[in-house]
Amino acid sequence: MLIIKNIKNSCFNSCKKLTKVNFGRESQIETIGNYAFSPTLIKSITIPSSVTVICSYAFSKCLQLEKVEILHDSHLKTIEKCAFEYTQIQSLLIPSSLISIGDGAFNECKKLEHIEIQPNSKLETIGDSAFSSTLIKSIKIPSSVTLIGESAFKKCSNLEQVEILHDSHLKTIEKYAFQYTKIQSILIPPSLISIGYGAFKE
Repeated sequence: MLIIKNIKNSCFNSCKKLTKVNFGRESQIETIGNYAFSPTLIKSITIPSSVTVICSYAFSKCLQLEKVEILHDSHLKTIEKCAFEYTQIQSLLIPSSLISIGDGAFNECKKLEHIEIQPNSKLETIGDSAFSSTLIKSIKIPSSVTLIGESAFKKCSNLEQVEILHDSHLKTIEKYAFQYTKIQSILIPPSLISIGYGAFKE
């Protein structure tokens, strides 16, 4: 039996009538390639637990995409740059396995309000503009995170609460990371080495 483990780059790119994608329960997909489903009309997608990498622009500009289900037993390690930019995602689960969120991964997801981060997160990097211009109201930064990139949460106009824990390993908050937010308080952990220009500028 043929086992598919990779969805290649641009595999369904510009299939403008594609509205539905289902992966079988026994799916062994490991990689969803660059531009794999960009831009299509899919409204929801369940990422198989076997997937370890969602590559750059994989679902970029899927303007009807409202639901991305990442399972609790996910093995996902990397979401690359702009993977879900300009989608209509409303909520997101960050699995404990995830290590890196790439630049612009959820940029301009203007309906994204809620982010759930699983306990024992391994997340290390939140890339440039990763969540900029979203509607999130609060975010808990896992202790494992060492870098919050440039403009990572810029223009999150509803963002009031950013929780950084006392045992945080955070080393760098880059410039404009939280510009134009409504943060009311912030903990600066002992591990922090650098806060970039305008990081909390209004």
